[in-house]
Amino acid sequence: MQKNKNPDNNNDNPTAKNITVVNNQNLTVEIEDMYVYGPNIFKTPDNGNMLYVLKKETSGNSYPALIKTDNDNNMQWCKIVVDTGSNYYVSIMSQINDGGYLLGGYKYITGSKSMEFLVKTDASGEVVWTKFYSNLNHISNILELSGNNLYFFAMDSTYDNVVLCKANQSGDIIWSEILVDSIPYSYGQRTFIKSNDNYYIAEFTYKHYDDTKTTLIFKIDENGNILAQNQYSLSENSLTYSFLPVDANSYFCVTYIEPNFDIKVVDNNLNITDKIIQATNIECRGKSLLKLPDNNVLIMSINGMVETDISGNYKWYEVFFTDVLQNPWSNYGIVNNNDGTYTLFGSTITLGYNKFYPKLIKFTVK
Repeated sequence: MQKNKNPDNNNDNPTAKNITVVNNQNLTVEIEDMYVYGPNIFKTPDNGNMLYVLKKETSGNSYPALIKTDNDNNMQWCKIVVDTGSNYYVSIMSQINDGGYLLGGYKYITGSKSMEFLVKTDASGEVVWTKFYSNLNHISNILELSGNNLYFFAMDSTYDNVVLCKANQSGDIIWSEILVDSIPYSYGQRTFIKSNDNYYIAEFTYKHYDDTKTTLIFKIDENGNILAQNQYSLSENSLTYSFLPVDANSYFCVTYIEPNFDIKVVDNNLNITDKIIQATNIECRGKSLLKLPDNNVLIMSINGMVETDISGNYKWYEVFFTDVLQNPWSNYGIVNNNDGTYTLFGSTITLGYNKFYPKLIKFTVK
């Protein structure tokens, strides 16, 4: 593939790489289109893939399910992980220390009412326990810490406050602490990760009544104490999408500020450095991040990819997925196959029938 010119200096980058699709596989499971917080694909011990999807049944209802594939993206099984009979929606997936998975989302009750849930499965996709939370909304990524305790943050039942929750290994909430109170409206990507210095980073974006947005970043300890915080403003057409530790001292926080990428390099004290990348013909929504073996970072957008170094300096970009991913908004995550290839999880749509199917694209970047 011919690399696009660096739009900042109009010179081809000599380190530009070739992207080759090795495997482009549609799976034969109909799913709903999904909006998820964080990756919904993980590698399994046999170097296969585990996907979290919203499986659509012939009844019209949709249920959270796990799909297991081999490393060549051939489907091995699909297992629904909730009781059937009600509609559900999926949002989060985490891989935990015992090889199992924590899955979350919400269940429709009646009308506009819903209830958040977490499901714990073993490595084979068998359900270990299920918990419903009537006083929470929009549960974020889950961390498993010492003693197998679980930490996640969410909106409370009023949608006014962001809370950090600690739960035991069975999903029972031990305590919750308010991180931010009286916000106008929670919106967009939410991230919760372990920091490089053994604390925890929480990031979320909320929308103001004039449609502008604010992204907040917190550094917290295991008791919910705030050690540092910072924030930045976004316009109506901007959004924070991804957050990734990139080395011992910094993180990537990728936002979309139309029509550019804005990479915010965040250090351990939450100081922010901005790196603006112009990328003509790229829909600049960095929905997945992957650190490459050479320590550069690959930003997967909805129709291509951008590579930078760990300081956010531009390397090259490529319009890529338009010919292989018919529903490019559905970028649900990327994994390193540890054999020189990478796999992107998205979905394809059957035009005219509005049916969605999981798609796995295995490719190399050289």
